Amino acid sequence: ISQHPSTRSARRRGLLRPPLAFLALGVEPAPLPLLEEREYLRPSLELVSSVGAGVPAARHGDASLPAGSELGLHGLYRATPYFAFGPGLRVNAFPFLPGRETGGSAIFAAVFGRVYFQERGADDPYFELALGLSSLKTSRGSGAQRSRDESELSPTARAAIGIDFSVGRRARLGPSVGYT
Repeated sequence: ISQHPSTRSARRRGLLRPPLAFLALGVEPAPLPLLEEREYLRPSLELVSSVGAGVPAARHGDASLPAGSELGLHGLYRATPYFAFGPGLRVNAFPFLPGRETGGSAIFAAVFGRVYFQERGADDPYFELALGLSSLKTSRGSGAQRSRDESELSPTARAAIGIDFSVGRRARLGPSVGYT
């Protein structure tokens, strides 16, 4: 029977001595129980929020859009420890910056699917795929001379990889990188 390494070393240092009654009978007491790994919850329903930066690949005529901010929110149902899916929404804002004549915004509504690589533990790496519709609105010009071009809804896909780290029993935080 193996014992936890800290129990063996404590016994070697004399910190854990069996009672004299056991020694008199020549009986070794039962080993201390092994320390259990802390359990991190993987709930079946999750609400995932994201904040980040977006770098657009879209162009308005011959001018490109500036980098902007991104906010996202989606709900996931974790059907198994390795797979989750659910609806979501991502919004990007590409502001007008001094010296630039273009700006815009994008909205992406989709069904998200995640494949997780670990069943338990403090970290939770995943691959994410989303399929849905997006709308990109762009503006060009300055001041009152701004013109607005709106795009039609178009089918869109997004792939991402990321890892979440447990920062409490019910909260996780981590980076991800995606391409839409």
